[in-house]
Amino acid sequence: MHTPLSHSESPSTNKGQILTSLFAFLVYLATMSRVANWGDSAKLIGISQTYIEHFGAYVRASHHPLHNFFGWVFINVIPFGDDAFRVNLLSAVCGALTVGVVYSSVTFVTDSRMAGLGGAMALLFSHIHWHTSVMSESYTLYMLILAIAVSKMIRWSVTKDLRELIAASALLGLATTNRLLVVFYLPFLVIFLKLGKFNFRDVKTIAKLGLAFIIGATPLIALTIYSAIQLESANTALSFPDALWATILAVLDVDVLEDVKFDLWVHLRFFILYPFMLAYQFPVAVFLGIAGVFGMLKKANNRRNCAFLLLMLIGVNILVSNYFSARFPQRMPFYLAESFLIFAFFVGYGFYLLGKRLAFKYGELRQSPRKRTRNVVAMCLAVTIASPVIVYALAALALDKGGINPIKIEPVPYRNDSWYYFFPAKSFDDGPRQWFGAVVRQTLEGADKFGTDEWDESASLREGAKGKPLLIDFTMRGPLGYYAEQFEVSDRLNLVNITEGSGMEGRLDTIRKLVGEHGMMFIARLNPAYIPGGFKKLPADEDPDGYFCPELGPGYVIHPIDGFYVMTKKTAE
Repeated sequence: MHTPLSHSESPSTNKGQILTSLFAFLVYLATMSRVANWGDSAKLIGISQTYIEHFGAYVRASHHPLHNFFGWVFINVIPFGDDAFRVNLLSAVCGALTVGVVYSSVTFVTDSRMAGLGGAMALLFSHIHWHTSVMSESYTLYMLILAIAVSKMIRWSVTKDLRELIAASALLGLATTNRLLVVFYLPFLVIFLKLGKFNFRDVKTIAKLGLAFIIGATPLIALTIYSAIQLESANTALSFPDALWATILAVLDVDVLEDVKFDLWVHLRFFILYPFMLAYQFPVAVFLGIAGVFGMLKKANNRRNCAFLLLMLIGVNILVSNYFSARFPQRMPFYLAESFLIFAFFVGYGFYLLGKRLAFKYGELRQSPRKRTRNVVAMCLAVTIASPVIVYALAALALDKGGINPIKIEPVPYRNDSWYYFFPAKSFDDGPRQWFGAVVRQTLEGADKFGTDEWDESASLREGAKGKPLLIDFTMRGPLGYYAEQFEVSDRLNLVNITEGSGMEGRLDTIRKLVGEHGMMFIARLNPAYIPGGFKKLPADEDPDGYFCPELGPGYVIHPIDGFYVMTKKTAE
């Protein structure tokens, strides 16, 4: 009968964890982006650069203060590479360590290093974990903390060592500093404790767990109070209680919660798509993962409790992710990252069951059962490693050939959305930096043409333009803003980002103000949806090439020019 390790890891397990993490790090380092990428990557790098100088300003949960702190450490400690490389390296380190934790945890439960390696390799090459481990993203640090916490809880389920549970509670508290959504897991963890025969009448132990969680969450608590003090000092009319309450609302990201609407079809579609997304993460190993689920549920209490814990974590992650993906459908795979991490534990147990079944079934063959088992499991391990790479490349190529844009945002020069999203390797993607250069060049060229014979229609509009071209970025501090600071283009044009924290009405007011001050505004992104209300075509008899924005009000006219939109305001005749 299999007996898991009871209280400590064997030296071979620790060595295996180190070697597995090192291998994962080399894979991620070889495929890691060297630049500030799309999405939140550039924003996180930029915040990490000035984290200490603007310490209290980055308290909001969406800013991931714990990740930004470690990003600041990497920027100031790593002696090579630029800032983008160093913060991307943080993701590679966290992603690799998470792979090692899965190896150690599965080996602990199964006492099989091959099973631990199976779960670790499945996670290493799973799409979204690979994708976020080679660029600046907050998910990898959060996944590392969550993986260690789950590992501690699994060990408590087996050993009943209270220290493991206290450590898990402190880690979950720490995770709130990087992603507040971890609090949604707490009720399900109470159910797990009940299954593990935890004594809920032991008030002293419960107090210890609560204190450990609070200690873990201390960075977030301290940062919230500090930010409230800064807010009060910046606004003398605001009392400290009001400033603290406003900061707490910002930390809870109440605006995001209010914006999310319940849409039954969106949620049903999410559940329908989930098995396919799971299969895409683990193309071949998904079958071993399913076998691992049923296998763990059949076994003795400690393993069954582990299975219940893992399944509950997957379930709550799907529910929470489902709700937020109604507002941000393009980020659905990112929200599900935790569930893919947890599924890797089941994949590892599936490897254990495979080896055990083969040893029994083929025991009468001339080849020894152990050797036969090792050969077959090694073959499955090789397929688990190779199949994701092949599937990701083929899927990206097929979508690219078919002209399908999987992220569902407008493409920009030098970026192929299909390849970028579906194939995780980013090492040769210099697209953001090249795109920035193209945006600046085309904006300046467009400004020169604006009002000349090359574009006769603009002559009357050009009269109201003042000074340098005004370039607007409608993304949350993307590569445009990051590289504008890196290459100091302020002497050639004014670049403004108007999305962060302004709200829809505030964005409209900013647009009116800027167009009024500068006479014209170049829109960098080719996606009018970033402007509230979007663009509508003007009547042909009024302006055959023009657009207008109903939400902005009359007088604001938008014209396409060289792949951009130029917004102007008509003067009264």
